[in-house]
Amino acid sequence: MSQADLPQVIEKVYEDWVLYGEDNQYPTQLIDAWQQSAIQNALVNGIAQMIAGSEVTAEGDPDQLLQFELVSNQVNKDGMTLEELISKTAFDLYLQGYFGWQVIWNVARTKIVEIYHQPAETIRSGKLNDEGVVENYYYSPDWAQYRKEKFKPKRIRAFNPIDRSEARQMM
Repeated sequence: MSQADLPQVIEKVYEDWVLYGEDNQYPTQLIDAWQQSAIQNALVNGIAQMIAGSEVTAEGDPDQLLQFELVSNQVNKDGMTLEELISKTAFDLYLQGYFGWQVIWNVARTKIVEIYHQPAETIRSGKLNDEGVVENYYYSPDWAQYRKEKFKPKRIRAFNPIDRSEARQMM
């Protein structure tokens, strides 16, 4: 019986983000394994569907229900529904062990107006600050090529309901 290899979480002095696996490709390796094994594919898909559930419902007064319906029908300008967001989130959570949402505040920073699913494999955590809190995340569409200008990681502030200085935050 072989033992599963757990990814190493590695901090390098010259990088602002934490590597996920020795070559920083562990999330991509999980996707490759999911794509190459029919059994793993079926298990991951089935369990992710169970995590997501079959529907999103709400109870409350008519005004709250109307607001919920508006939000659940479209959580962002791409037209994604709340059920689609939850489904993608559940998939990433089960396959990768984490998920990412880009949360967009309105101009006045008084309420969240959009939520975007951010594929987990495109995100790396920033290093912990002195209080043990992640203040930033980093996004690259292809971490295998992050040194190329086209794939250079972009910093996204961690979600903070108190510090809303940046309209786009990662949760």
